[in-house]
Amino acid sequence: MKLSCVKNAILNRLINNIAMQIEFYFDKSGTFQKHIYCKIDGVNWDHYEDLSPEQIELIFNHLLTFTKARIALLHLSKSMPGNKKEILQQFILCNWSSLDNKWDITDKQLNFEKVECPFKSNNKCPFQGYGIVCIKK
Repeated sequence: MKLSCVKNAILNRLINNIAMQIEFYFDKSGTFQKHIYCKIDGVNWDHYEDLSPEQIELIFNHLLTFTKARIALLHLSKSMPGNKKEILQQFILCNWSSLDNKWDITDKQLNFEKVECPFKSNNKCPFQGYGIVCIKK
C-alpha cells in the first residue's frame, strides 16, 4: 500500500467516524524469545512480526499526528534510519507492554504505560537525551 493509500485509509476513518483503537502486549513468557502482540480495532491479536507493511505504515502515520510521538519517532529514526518497523517496535517497547483495559492508541490520545526497563533505573538508556521516547516513571 502506497503512502497515499494509507492517508486515504486514515481519512476514510475520520470521514466515516471509524475509531482507531490499538492495544499492544509484550508477552514475556516466551522460552527463547519474547513477543509483542497487537490488537487493532478490537480484532484478533496479531504477532507484531506478522503485521503487514500497510498496518505498520498506518500505525506509524497515525502516531505522527501526535506531537510528542512524532518527536520521539524522529529521534529514533536517527539511530535506526529507514526501518519503520524497527523504529515502531522500539517505541512500543519503550511505552506500551502491559495488557490492560485501556487502549494504548486511539484517534484522540496516546495512553502511555509505566514500562519495566532496566535502563531507566541506572540512567543508561541508549535513547537518553531524545526527550520523550518513553515516559520516565
